Amino acid sequence: LFSDSLRLELRSPGLHVVVIQPGAVRTPAVDQTLGGADQEIARWPEEMRSRYGAMFRGFSAKATARENNGSDPVVVARAIHHALTSPRPKIRYRAGKDSTLLATPPRLLPDRALDALRRRLLGLPTGFGTDL
Repeated sequence: LFSDSLRLELRSPGLHVVVIQPGAVRTPAVDQTLGGADQEIARWPEEMRSRYGAMFRGFSAKATARENNGSDPVVVARAIHHALTSPRPKIRYRAGKDSTLLATPPRLLPDRALDALRRRLLGLPTGFGTDL
């Protein structure tokens, strides 16, 4: 990972590279970035709407529900504060609802199994060459 390379390279000059791994976090930005799927789809060309519209709508609904059910942003702010003020910060901070759940599978599963899990969770087609 890029952050691992940076951490190794910048250790000598005394810089700490830290990764904040947030889970679901409930913020007003959720509605601005994930809400309004229908308005976004309406701007797409017809072929794109017919091919990807339903999938995008489903993905947006799942992502919005997950984030709206997430932790208060203060949890992430505390992790950032600790990383900035600690003389010896952790390499990784998991913060927020489901952050450990999101960070664990990539360490345990092979890439193809992880891809299949992500497709299922995101409501994406699970078969190779499957129409969208």
